Amino acid sequence: MNIFNRRFIDEKKYKLSLEKQSTSDKAIIIQLRKNNVISTTKYKVEYFFYSNTLEKVQNLGKELRKMDYEVKTGESSGGNLYIAKGLTTEMLMDDLVIRTWTSKMIEIGYKNDCEFDGWGVEIN
Repeated sequence: MNIFNRRFIDEKKYKLSLEKQSTSDKAIIIQLRKNNVISTTKYKVEYFFYSNTLEKVQNLGKELRKMDYEVKTGESSGGNLYIAKGLTTEMLMDDLVIRTWTSKMIEIGYKNDCEFDGWGVEIN
């Protein structure tokens, strides 16, 4: 099986990603609250995805652009992998909103055979 036919993220990795991201979300939210970012504050969120082909991250990018997200795709700096990264539209920094959003991003990534690698915000 060549690289184009091989899945980058299988179902097991997808489920593990959902679990790990939940823990990561909690840690980031704690840091946001320590920096006086309350649940009614809105920010654009920076996000990252990886996959094993450029075509996969480009297809993901098309879906994300339909959501009015900014997207850049290309080869990752480490080589061998491809990246899709960008910014969302402004969204509330509410715990439930963030957890729902990250689950949706992981799902969209899985659908496009890309791994969601996390998110962050730049606090003004």
